[in-house]
Amino acid sequence: MPLSEHLLTQTLHLSTFEKLELIQHLTTSLERELAQPSRLPTIQLPEISPDLQALEALTYQIIGCSMAVHRQKGPGYRENTYQRDLEAHLLAQGLACAPQKRLEVYASEQSHKLIGYYIPDFIIAEQIIVEIKALHGLDNSHIAQVIGYLAVTGYKVGLLINFGQRSLKWQRILPPKNIQEHRVNRQWLLMPE
Repeated sequence: MPLSEHLLTQTLHLSTFEKLELIQHLTTSLERELAQPSRLPTIQLPEISPDLQALEALTYQIIGCSMAVHRQKGPGYRENTYQRDLEAHLLAQGLACAPQKRLEVYASEQSHKLIGYYIPDFIIAEQIIVEIKALHGLDNSHIAQVIGYLAVTGYKVGLLINFGQRSLKWQRILPPKNIQEHRVNRQWLLMPE
């Protein structure tokens, strides 16, 4: 087995936090090597804004909490069981989370005509949408659901987390360029009474 394949296999078994530490260590080592002009040419690395770094750290925390819940429960429970346990883990980590907050959906950005509500499983720190599932698999409609939530809130990242499989599955979802086309997704819209 080639060294690179062996290293990849070994890193797959690390926790999210161990992977983050490894990335930080590798980045520091690479910066030291790049600082030695005799070894490598200088390469200008793109700067990551503090806002994006904070969002990245927050998503890692959420995924870590989700992994802890999945380790304790495993697959086979209903979604609301995972939701309650995840909320407890998020709060224990000191994360501000709003479970099942109603998001008003209007016919258009300019319209004042309420057509319904989206109800994401969590809004974390008024920055990240978290939608959880307990299914055997996810499809594009679940991704579209999170994109609809992002379109209404204007948030920059959503997490789609599935507890229904043997290992936890998650997807980080970023808003597409044509986000406003995804504002109204009637499949996930709760109609007002």
